[in-house]
Amino acid sequence: MDLNVGYTHRSGNGSTAPTNATLWTASFGGPFTGPFGWVAECYGFPSTSGPMGAPSFAALLGGPTFTARPWLVLDAGFIVSITGSQLHALYAGVTYNVAQIWGPPR
Repeated sequence: MDLNVGYTHRSGNGSTAPTNATLWTASFGGPFTGPFGWVAECYGFPSTSGPMGAPSFAALLGGPTFTARPWLVLDAGFIVSITGSQLHALYAGVTYNVAQIWGPPR
């Protein structure tokens, strides 16, 4: 499980981008069988105000993962709108572990 919230504050008068914006995510994932796993995420962007303000939306993302190597994971899946104007989409990605941050080397 991975839970996140974010906040951005920009300078200016809001005519080219909202001065304040937020987001939230709740992600889950786990093993399925062998090198295959799964991921599911619900995320959203609350509405912003000002000249470039945008309405809120929430979406659901999900799909399979494949661990090609202990340091390389491939994923693909779908995104569907729950509320608001988020478009339906397909995605594909790669996660590559470049270094161990803490603990003894393996």
